[in-house]
Amino acid sequence: MSNWDATLAGLSYPVTLPADGDTLDRSELRRLADLSLRAPTDENVLNLFWNVLVWGSGSDRRRIPRIAAGIETRRREVVDRLVRAQQCSFSGDVRNAFRTLVRVVPYWGPAFFTKFLAFTTDPANKSKLQAVILDDRVRTAWRALTGDRLPVEPRSVDYESFCVKVSDVAAAASRHPEQVEMALFVFGRKIGSYTRWLEHELAVTRKLAGRAAPLEDVVAAIEQSNAQ
Repeated sequence: MSNWDATLAGLSYPVTLPADGDTLDRSELRRLADLSLRAPTDENVLNLFWNVLVWGSGSDRRRIPRIAAGIETRRREVVDRLVRAQQCSFSGDVRNAFRTLVRVVPYWGPAFFTKFLAFTTDPANKSKLQAVILDDRVRTAWRALTGDRLPVEPRSVDYESFCVKVSDVAAAASRHPEQVEMALFVFGRKIGSYTRWLEHELAVTRKLAGRAAPLEDVVAAIEQSNAQ
């Protein structure tokens, strides 16, 4: 993480990333989210924000200076909205969680801030609607497998609807919503430039079957593809 440490060195507040050799993974992000929820200080909330962003950005740092500048200009508002979004996400109110983060930080759109929501949801409580990641790869896989076209710039109601559908898939397949989202991501990464061809083939299959693919078949198709 040394390269990222250098990138974030100019921030006016501390950000702690894993040391070199340590892994920034989903379990670590959930640990940071739990700390932020229990003690929502500026330091904890912004530390969670940047760790999630680093995790989701990989080696792409192009948007980082603009995001950092956007936070600096209205830090109080950004932190307050991050805290409110985390509380909404944890309680299962994914629509308001999403709405709270729209345009809160420049160049931090839904593909990124749904990652923040996904890690601040309450994964242990099955009675709450789980926030899940909705980025380009997840969107591509979902459309290819179900024929359901998700907006490139989703509204809060679109995001809530997607989370409900993922929850339904997870329940039908005896999976956790996060497992479905992870499978979608892997599948979306695999199909890449073959997206249009796959969409056409699946559309024909659905037409011949005379019905939409049941949720169990969607999960089975994902898992079969990811295993290859």
